[in-house]
Amino acid sequence: MIRARKLSKGNEKKKILTLIFVSAFCLAFNFLLVFLASRESQWVEMFYSRFFYRGISGFLNTISHPFPFSLDEIFIGIEIILLVYWIVKGLVFIIGKKISMGIYYLTKGLLIISINILLFQLFWGLNNYRMTVEDLFELDVHAISQDELGDVYDFLVVRGNKLANQLTEIDEWTEEKVRREAYLGYVSLGDTYDFISPKKVKVKPLLISSFFTKSGYTGIYIPYFSEANINIEPPILSLGFTASHEIAHQKGFAGEDEANFIGFLAAMENSTYFQYSAILQMQVYIGNSLYKTDQVAYKNIADLRNEKVLRDLKERRDFWDTHINESAAETHNKLNDVFLKANNQPEGIVNYSKVTELIVFAYEKGLVK
Repeated sequence: MIRARKLSKGNEKKKILTLIFVSAFCLAFNFLLVFLASRESQWVEMFYSRFFYRGISGFLNTISHPFPFSLDEIFIGIEIILLVYWIVKGLVFIIGKKISMGIYYLTKGLLIISINILLFQLFWGLNNYRMTVEDLFELDVHAISQDELGDVYDFLVVRGNKLANQLTEIDEWTEEKVRREAYLGYVSLGDTYDFISPKKVKVKPLLISSFFTKSGYTGIYIPYFSEANINIEPPILSLGFTASHEIAHQKGFAGEDEANFIGFLAAMENSTYFQYSAILQMQVYIGNSLYKTDQVAYKNIADLRNEKVLRDLKERRDFWDTHINESAAETHNKLNDVFLKANNQPEGIVNYSKVTELIVFAYEKGLVK
């Protein structure tokens, strides 16, 4: 009995050391990948974003495509349950003075965290270090003048009025139809730009949409099964741009501002519904930027919006005013901010507004029509 007990303890220690070694290896390899990627954006662009990532995301998307629900959402849920279980069990053992068993379960928790960090980086995260969209689209980066900002806002208002009058089949649009057809804009965009894959992507509905609504978030891209997921509770006219945005992440554009930009371009290559959804969102972004610097110019242009546009914008605004839980939104924002800053987006959630600059540059180059 004594010999068997010693052997059991010895195996326990070996398991703990093995778990620690594998965890350390995953974390060290992840650090090496990030270190190298942060210094060679062109290599990341050519060998990772356009080659390795396209292959792995295409393979993962093929696996997840037949399922009508998000595999990633379920996968993450199971992992969280396991992680909490192992941590709690480890602490219980430690409190009960069974130190080695406690450490064993805590190191299992460490292993699942370290493996997820590495998989995240391999399956998508290194896109944070690819070439910027300014370079990819060869945009003329410069300080934006007040007149330039006003011109773009005026364009968006005029286009929004026109699309609002053209959009007669809005009752035909359901969240399922939006999810099914969102990728179509990328077919055209991918034919024009070789750094954007035209491959079909199936957008999934979030099972925890109500949680995202309370937090003020519209969607999320999770890379483990390469799925673009959207919150299906907001007004139907919001979903088109949200789906285009999340597909942009699936196409390898990690930055929120860049996904907004790419999503906008793709939506403008899609049907009238998607164009109108994107225009409404960009009116908010560009309008807010103009309002901060010239309230008179903003009001003069904003007053040109027709009644349908104003009604649709009010519906969106009223939805979020009614449903957002401030404490949940603040917590989600803090977590998202930490995540973005840890993934080569130093401005955090603030950089969502950078899309203003990108849209202005693209408009002046003739990419936005």
